[in-house]
Parts: sequence; structure tokens; C-alpha cells
Amino acid sequence: MSVTTDLSQLKLLGTLTRITAHRVLKRKSTIVLTLVGLLPVLQALLWIATAMGQVHPNLRPFGFFLQLVSTYFAFLFVPLLAIFLGLGVISDEVETRNITYTITRPLSPLVIATGRFLGHYLIAAAVLCVCVILNFAAGMVFQLEDIVRKFPGLINCLFFLSGGLLAYMAVIAALGTTWRRFAILGSVVWIMFDNVFALLPVANLNAISVKYRMLASSWESLPQGMMTLAAIEQSPAIVNALVFVLLASAAVSYMTWYLKQFEFVLSGSDSG
Repeated sequence: MSVTTDLSQLKLLGTLTRITAHRVLKRKSTIVLTLVGLLPVLQALLWIATAMGQVHPNLRPFGFFLQLVSTYFAFLFVPLLAIFLGLGVISDEVETRNITYTITRPLSPLVIATGRFLGHYLIAAAVLCVCVILNFAAGMVFQLEDIVRKFPGLINCLFFLSGGLLAYMAVIAALGTTWRRFAILGSVVWIMFDNVFALLPVANLNAISVKYRMLASSWESLPQGMMTLAAIEQSPAIVNALVFVLLASAAVSYMTWYLKQFEFVLSGSDSG
């Protein structure tokens, strides 16, 4: 009997994840975020001008791509995606009162928290990967002789950027569940601290910085900002990925606990 129940919950998890992802994909904000991620594709104009001899950039296309990964995607776009697609994982359901309808269905709190989070994350990761791949292609089409040799570098970037997005979204989803009114402010403040921790030469702070772990996972030497006081020391990407997964697991566990309390309150009010 327990096996049947477990299997049905797994099926419900897949269904909830798919429904959530479909809803997130249809949002106008998702389209806007995709366009923001594609803005650097305009770099193609620079390489066209270079080919015509009108400008002489200091970097080649792959070097420029690495700068985009470090300064645009890791610093700006990944946190932006995490905030816009992570805050509403649970809080949207609570604010619209859909959570009352959801909880009365045969869904465990763990399935609700996991399915909602995975649905939001899958769309965010898909947007991120599409934008990074197209930005890579926009430059490397002008450096075709190296595209095969540099392709593993692209895969590596997709891996650690998606991992960082997972960690950012997890923490922000937990913040959104806790402080619905001040979640945006709390998320921005936390991301600012996370970036500061990546700049300081303090190993303990580097260890808890999502951005530092993203950059440390790169096989290539990524450019760092002028204010950086700590050199990025490369560490195994799989170790950093485990840290990202642990953060996500902790956040989902917290959201599950929150939903259990919400469910308890509902059942208490019904019995009263």
C-alpha cells in the first residue's frame, strides 16, 4: 500500500512540476527576462565591424564570452532570474489563496514544495541556457576555427551557471516564503552580501558565496572585477554543485515545513 502511495505521489510531483513550468513559461515576465539575457547577442555587430577593419578589440570572441559569463551572467542575469522566478514559488500560491485549494488535494507538502520549485527552476534554467548558448554562438561564429576546442568550455559554463541559479533561487524562494512583503528587499540585500563575500580574501566567506563557487567551478580563467581582493581559486565543479544542491534541499525542506504549518492551521480552523 505504501509503495502505491509513493508512486502516486511521484506521479503527482511530475504533474505539478509540468503544470507549474507551463504557467511560468506563459508569463510575460519570462519573455522579458529572455530578451534581457539575449541583449549581449548584439556583440555580433562588434565582430562584424572587426571583420571589416573598422575596430580592433583587445579580446577575441571567446575571451569576450568569458567576460560576459563573469560580469553579465554570474553577476547580473543569474540573480535577476532567481529573483523574478524564485520569489513566487510558494508566496504566489499563498497570496492568491490557491494554496488552500492545492493543499486540499491529495498532495503532500513535500510534493507541493518540490513541484512548485522544480517547475520554476526548469523554466529559469532553460532561459539561462538558451541565452548563454546564443551569446556563445553570436561570437564564436567569427572564431569558427576554435569552436570545437572551446565547446567544452561552454558546457562547463552552462553547468556552473545553472548550479548557481539553483542555489540563488532556492534561498530566494525560502525568503519569499518567510517575508512576503519584504522578500525583494531581503533577496537584493542577500545577493549584495553574496557578491561582497566573493570579493574578500576570507576563505570562510568565499566558501558560503554562491558567486565565488560559480566562478571557482570554471575550467577557464574568468575575468574578475576591479574591486576584487581575492583571487578565484579553482575548485572541483562537482563539489560546488553538491553545495548548490544542499542549499536547494534545505530550502525545499523549509518550504515543506511551512506548508505543513499552513495545513495544520487550515485543519484547525475547519475543526473549530
